[in-house]
Amino acid sequence: VEAWLHAHGARDVVVLNAGVPGETTAQGLARIEPALAEARPDAVLVAPPVLVPYRPPPRRHRVMLIDDR
Repeated sequence: VEAWLHAHGARDVVVLNAGVPGETTAQGLARIEPALAEARPDAVLVAPPVLVPYRPPPRRHRVMLIDDR
């Protein structure tokens, strides 16, 4: 993005990539406010994850103990 902007005349632009590979949308939302407060950007481009695989919640197994004494 930065290279494209520079090539199109926006020479004083700095692009900060704050993406985290493997991060879910919920994790990104939890992180965005402090990140914006620290960086204080003039503009923000948010690209939510598109190919994040579904992660089902962990299964809970019931264990039955049988005592044949």
